Amino acid sequence: MAPAINRRRIAAALLLSRRRQRRITRSWWVHPLNQRRASHGAFYHLVAELQLFPDRYHSYFRMSVAKMEELLSIVGPEIQMCDTNYRDSIDAKQRLAVTIRFLASGESFRSLAFQYRLGRSTTANIVHSTLRAIEKTMIIGFEDCIARGIALQPR
Repeated sequence: MAPAINRRRIAAALLLSRRRQRRITRSWWVHPLNQRRASHGAFYHLVAELQLFPDRYHSYFRMSVAKMEELLSIVGPEIQMCDTNYRDSIDAKQRLAVTIRFLASGESFRSLAFQYRLGRSTTANIVHSTLRAIEKTMIIGFEDCIARGIALQPR
């Protein structure tokens, strides 16, 4: 019985060591494609141009420019990150644009990451943190309305 247990332990140790060997080491802190976010990313070109055409902007985000700005003024302080010595942060307006585009289109994080020149995990983290911030600010706003006795009117 003891040799069978030893064989299992050896097999498990070999399996773990092979998994560790397969891990991909990162070649870049930020991929070269993503380093050109400001010059080639969708946010700095497409979204900026769409603001000139409100009907197209609305069909892209399913939200008007005014509503997007209003939402940004409410949620912006919650989602704004600080720059570091190593890299600039992704500003609140771009974070909100990625999140609203995700909700409007249902695109995958990978697709959005390529469009906006972000990492896939960065895109996922942006969407999740922005949605948490929207939920938090909306709940606070709702509780304030209830505390003041303001009836919410359906649209």
